[in-house]
Amino acid sequence: MSNWILLRSKSGQEKTAAEHVTQQGHEVYFPRYLRTRWLTNDNRRIRAAVPTALFPTYLFTKIDSHWRHLLSTVGVYEVLLRGDEPAPVRPEVIDLLRSRERDGFVELPPPPAKLRRNIAVQVTRGHLTGSIGLFLSPYSKHRVRVLLDLLGGKQTVLLPADSVRAVA
Repeated sequence: MSNWILLRSKSGQEKTAAEHVTQQGHEVYFPRYLRTRWLTNDNRRIRAAVPTALFPTYLFTKIDSHWRHLLSTVGVYEVLLRGDEPAPVRPEVIDLLRSRERDGFVELPPPPAKLRRNIAVQVTRGHLTGSIGLFLSPYSKHRVRVLLDLLGGKQTVLLPADSVRAVA
């Protein structure tokens, strides 16, 4: 029986790792989204949609039982383990990500329009669920910058835009 697992690539080598893992006969899933960025072209600034890793340095791969050869694959830094075995990723996670793809890129929900600088927000999902902070600014089309009280001080944190909501 085959399982999905998570590989961590060397920094900036996701595509290389994906190619080499694929050449070894494994199915690879490397989810990306289109991030809008300002680029300079002939002294002009233009907005462009740039393919960006949804989970930088991480790729999903499907394995049967043998996996140790992946540790010496070009571009692969490590296999995420649970104990001595690769940590399995539920197939529903892969299915959910793939269901949100359009033209090969994951479509992320836009940030809520009502968030303004310095309004109180609450984190609604993830490890920081329930935390209250101040909305600072959008970071990208799908992420926001929030100021939270963490680790004994104020910390700026980047969060998915759909994981924060304004507090009434």
